[in-house]
Amino acid sequence: MELHDVPAVTRLLRDYLSQFLVAPDFDEDDVEHWLLPTENVVDSYLVESPETHEITDFLQLLHSSFNYPWKPELLAFEGCLFLLQCLYKDSITSVDE
Repeated sequence: MELHDVPAVTRLLRDYLSQFLVAPDFDEDDVEHWLLPTENVVDSYLVESPETHEITDFLQLLHSSFNYPWKPELLAFEGCLFLLQCLYKDSITSVDE
């Protein structure tokens, strides 16, 4: 996901969230702040229709590094645990395989 995708992701997310009685109200500033990729914090990915070039799905991966103060040898733990958080779970279009 890149900055130029923010308006399309905002429309997609707002459309999805509109089906719920209680839901956050994301505007473009919110999407830019919370959902754009940030190194070692969050990665965001989009699925684009090859025919229409419209964004159909959104996926966000949160990084969570673990530090163990009681085990100094693990303080430099380089790996990240990726927590899958799918803010836009349902696909707008179905993919035939």
